[in-house]
Amino acid sequence: MDEKKIQELKDAGVNTDSAMKRFMNNVSLMERLFKKFLDDKSYAALTAALDAGETEEAFKAAHTLKGVCGNLSFDSLFSVVSEQTEVLRAGNLEEGKALMPKVTEAYDSVMQVLKTL
Repeated sequence: MDEKKIQELKDAGVNTDSAMKRFMNNVSLMERLFKKFLDDKSYAALTAALDAGETEEAFKAAHTLKGVCGNLSFDSLFSVVSEQTEVLRAGNLEEGKALMPKVTEAYDSVMQVLKTL
């Protein structure tokens, strides 16, 4: 992975320094795990649950997405999904829905870069 790609990841809210430490400076492992995120279904599950008005399912999906983002050092997405997780944990579906534009913006930003890896 070249410096340009690393900068694009940073610009998308990925803490590449933290990720490199987590993956013991193994760039190929980091890249492989980042690419696996492209197949993660948590965001789709979150969107579907919110659309269906299923607060508990939305909470579960947000919590899962938060965990994956934390493990991969997707800090910007992790931050907004963490906020949404707590709102949904408290049972506030409407506030959880209101956070979706921020979640989607952070998610799309990460996904756009990951698709070019």
